[in-house]
Amino acid sequence: SLLFGRHLGLDRESLRRLAFAGLYHDVGKFRVPLEILNKPGRLSEREFEVMKRHSVLGYEMLKPQPGMTGDILEGVLHHHERYDGKGYPRNLKADEKDPFSRIITIADIYDALTSDRCYKKAFTPHDSVKAMFSWRNESFHPGLLEKFVECFGVYPPGSLVRLTDQTCAVVVESRPESPARPVVQVRFTRRLAPRLPELVDLSATPPAAKGGLDIEACLDPRSLGISLENLA
Repeated sequence: SLLFGRHLGLDRESLRRLAFAGLYHDVGKFRVPLEILNKPGRLSEREFEVMKRHSVLGYEMLKPQPGMTGDILEGVLHHHERYDGKGYPRNLKADEKDPFSRIITIADIYDALTSDRCYKKAFTPHDSVKAMFSWRNESFHPGLLEKFVECFGVYPPGSLVRLTDQTCAVVVESRPESPARPVVQVRFTRRLAPRLPELVDLSATPPAAKGGLDIEACLDPRSLGISLENLA
């Protein structure tokens, strides 16, 4: 949320408050029963109604605390509201949704998609962005998801990609001016054997058609038996 907020041009004081909203956005889950919070299967309608209360519970927990400004509290309360009005708890529509929760909604959904949960396996960063684009007209304020891609790239940090020379690399930094050509660290040979890491800034490298490199594909590390978390 902070990286995205900075990309959107928020000033330092706004970023400080956004940090609190992002940090506490799910604090209400402390009051959701663990058997619902950690249920490995699909929630029943009753259980989902209990889960949906977490944003209100978080708001109520934080409201009496000193220093909790209105934009922090709104970010916590509204982070599950949707642009089309089908979110919760207030079914807010379009511009009724406050600026902090617009940011946190995108960051929260991206984090949920790219994380392992007891009820699902993580998506790759690239597939997560693709999925979010399929929901952009319902869930997100117009143009904001595109700004997110400007900030984090078509291939967000943490993506495993195959380059046109058939080596494989991990994306380490996006280039907002060149979303499809991030900074990558080449970590594997074309046979997926580990190799000495090499940092390559694709935005400063000629495309493959001119003798340089392009990203050819985004890969699922789990299907290849690669654990990116264990890379030093």
